Amino acid sequence: MINITSIGRATFESPDPERQAEHYADVLGLGILDRTSDMIFLSCPADAGSVIVRRGADVGCAGLALHIDGDADLDAFERQLRDFGVTGMRRTDSAPDIPDLLAFEGPDGMRLEVSPRPADFSGKYQSWGIGPRKLGHVAFNVSDSGKAVKFFTDALGFRVSDWLGDFFAFLRCGRDHHTVNQTVVAVSCAERQIRT
Repeated sequence: MINITSIGRATFESPDPERQAEHYADVLGLGILDRTSDMIFLSCPADAGSVIVRRGADVGCAGLALHIDGDADLDAFERQLRDFGVTGMRRTDSAPDIPDLLAFEGPDGMRLEVSPRPADFSGKYQSWGIGPRKLGHVAFNVSDSGKAVKFFTDALGFRVSDWLGDFFAFLRCGRDHHTVNQTVVAVSCAERQIRT
């Protein structure tokens, strides 16, 4: 089984992406890596492209990118997902540092992307602001935490760290305590975290 090994980036939608990105840069100290007409790519020092802000009607988290080891076979991972009844779509235009990825839908319509971790994964940041080192965790509401946990553990190789009652699970894909949590799903990877 090919397991997810780290979080890649979180994508947020906003009717005013410039204002949202300005907040991330000025208050948090994230560096602006690149921009298109509808998207702004930001980073922490340890994560290139940690956050994408794109134009959208709603405000909120629109997707999560995850990484497999850089030498892992994305075709084999795609076949692995098919064994769990998940069909993905290959994309080559997602971000400047990701030439090939597999996009698919997780529990409750959660938009997920998987790609090999880029070799050069360092980002840039401002000399002011809070200064998180890397993307901490992202939270998603789910209707069935048990079903979401099963998907993340069985299909993606996450491990359960903790449960709060039977409705909130903390999941990890690396050394950090949690990289995803459910009823809310949260993804963690930092000493100082960006909390969403």
